[in-house]
Amino acid sequence: MRNSRRCQVIGFLGSATPDAYAAYVTAFRRGLGETGCVEGRNVAIEYRWAEGQYDRMPALVADLLRRGRYGLPRLEGTGLLAFEREAQGLQARR
Repeated sequence: MRNSRRCQVIGFLGSATPDAYAAYVTAFRRGLGETGCVEGRNVAIEYRWAEGQYDRMPALVADLLRRGRYGLPRLEGTGLLAFEREAQGLQARR
């Protein structure tokens, strides 16, 4: 059963390259579609790629958070730590 709720913008953070994440992105889009969210129709996905440069993760997370993109489906290791640190900093500034 499809959910007809209105979808917004989701941030997708990858630690590698788009090519390396192609299968994950395909599966993610498929899962969104199962909930009624279709990229380009009722949801936009903003992708950020660290391309193996893990030191870029905090800046990529901060950029997504500044833009209000809180749906970050691919967080692990360095990305998760960066998200937690940046989210705490964002909350402290409010």
